[in-house]
Amino acid sequence: MEDGKKQRMAILESHFESRFKEMLNNHSWKYEIIERVEDGEYIIIEISRATIKKKLGLLYTCATKNEVYKRLDKSVDLIVLQGEFYHLESFAYGINTEVIEGNSFFEKLKKWNIESDSEQLIAETIDKRNDKPPVFPTRIESEAPIEQIWQYLKLFSNKTMAKKIIEGRLELKNNNFNDEILEIKAEGLAFCMQNAYDYFKITKEQKLSHRIINMYYGMISFASAEIIASTDTNIGLMDIENFTKYGHGLYTFDGNGENEFESLIVGVLSNGFFKKWMDSIGKNTNEYPNKKPKSISDLNNIYSCSIIQLFARIPELEIIFGHITNERFKCIEVVHDMSGNRFTNNNKSDHGTYLLLRDMTYKITADEIRSLPFNFKEVQYAKSENDGLMYRVRYDCKENESWYESLPLHNSPFVRHRLLFPIFQDLYEFRIIATCLLYALSIIVRYRPSIWRDIITGNNEKYLVMIEQFLDSVERVIPEDFLNRISGKTIRVRLTGSIYA
Repeated sequence: MEDGKKQRMAILESHFESRFKEMLNNHSWKYEIIERVEDGEYIIIEISRATIKKKLGLLYTCATKNEVYKRLDKSVDLIVLQGEFYHLESFAYGINTEVIEGNSFFEKLKKWNIESDSEQLIAETIDKRNDKPPVFPTRIESEAPIEQIWQYLKLFSNKTMAKKIIEGRLELKNNNFNDEILEIKAEGLAFCMQNAYDYFKITKEQKLSHRIINMYYGMISFASAEIIASTDTNIGLMDIENFTKYGHGLYTFDGNGENEFESLIVGVLSNGFFKKWMDSIGKNTNEYPNKKPKSISDLNNIYSCSIIQLFARIPELEIIFGHITNERFKCIEVVHDMSGNRFTNNNKSDHGTYLLLRDMTYKITADEIRSLPFNFKEVQYAKSENDGLMYRVRYDCKENESWYESLPLHNSPFVRHRLLFPIFQDLYEFRIIATCLLYALSIIVRYRPSIWRDIITGNNEKYLVMIEQFLDSVERVIPEDFLNRISGKTIRVRLTGSIYA
C-alpha cells in the first residue's frame, strides 16, 4: 500500500478511536473492526448490544468512487463519513443505505439504543456486577462530615462488616487467608473499632484530663485496628495483647530546660506496642533504644524529642504556636510553583517539579529544608508578595506520579498540603505524632500533677488553649485518617455546598 493510503487509513482508525469508542462504551455497545479495505479507504466495524447487531462502514472521505458506496451498500447498515458532505449526490447514488456525517452518529445510536432489548441489557449488566465484590464508598459529602465518618467506622465494629473489609483488602492484593485466620482478624478488628468508638465518642462530655486519657486509649485502639486490618500479617487480637504486655513502647523523661512542660522528653523503645505498630506499616525500627535512659546524657537525640517539638509538628496549631513559645514550628506548606514550572507539562516532569515551601513562622532555615528526608534539591530563597518565608526547591517525583501524590502531605479540614518534619528518624505522619503527643499528655495528667496544675491554674496556663485546640483537631482529623487506613481506600470527604462538593 502506498504511503498516502497508509496515512489515510491510520487517520481513519484514529478517528474511530477518538470519536466513536468512548460513545459506544458509554452506551454498552461492543465493537470490533472486522475489515480494513485499502481500495476505497474504509473500515467496517461490527457493533452489538443485547439483541441488536449493526455494521458500520467508516469512509475516509465523501469524495469516494460510486462503486465503493455500492460495495458498502451490500454489506453494512450505515455509512459514516469521517469528514463532511461534499456534493454527496455526485458519489453516493444508486444505493439504499443511509449515509451520514460522523457528527450525526450519536443521533443514530440513540435510535438503535431504543431498538435493543433493554431487559436483556440489564440482565447482562447485573451479571457483570455480581462478578465483582462490593465496593466500599470512596466519597462522603455531608453538612456534618465527621458524623458520617463515625457511622462508617461504627459499621466496622460489626464482625460481618469487619470481615468484608479484610476480604476486600485481600482481593486488592490477590491474597487469601484461611477461614480460621479470617475469623480471628475479623473478631479483633471489630473489637478494636468498638473500643475506639467508645473512647472517642464520650470525650466531648468530659473534663480535660479525662478527655486526654480517653483520646490516647482511643488512638491505641485505632492503631490496633490498623495492625489487624493489614493483610500482610496474620496478627489478631491475642497478638495485640501480647504486644502491650511489654508496655506502650514510649517513655517520658525530664529535660534540663527551665520550663518543665516544654522540656519534657518523649522517646521510643525497641519493645512494646509502638514498635510493633511501626513494624506493621513498614518503618525502620532496628535502631530503637532497648531501655529508658537513666540520665540526660544517656538520651538518644535521634529517637527522642521534647513535647513542645511534638506540638510544633501539628499543622493545625500554626497560628497559636508562635504566640505561646519561641520554639521553631516544624511544619511547612507546599505550593506548586506556577512560574518555575511554566514550560513543563502539568505537575509532572522528567527533570523534576519546582515547588514553593512556605514558612509562616519565618524561622525555618534552608539547612533544615535540606535535611528533610524528601530529597529536595536546589534549595533557595524565593521572593513572594504573600505572607511567609518562601523557599523554592526542585522535587524529583517517581515516574508517572505528581508531586502531591508522591510527597506524604497532610491535609485536613483546617490546613492543606503541609509537610511535617519527622520524629524518631522517619515518622512524619499526623496520626503517629499525635499518638506520641497524647501519650505524653496522658503521663502528665496521671503522674505529673505539679506540671498539670500549673497548666490548669498557674504559671503555664498559656498552654491550655494550645492543648484544647490540639484535641479538637485530633477529634476531627483522626477518625477520617483511620477510616482510610483501615478500609484500605482513599475516601474523599467534602462539606455540602463547598467548592469541592
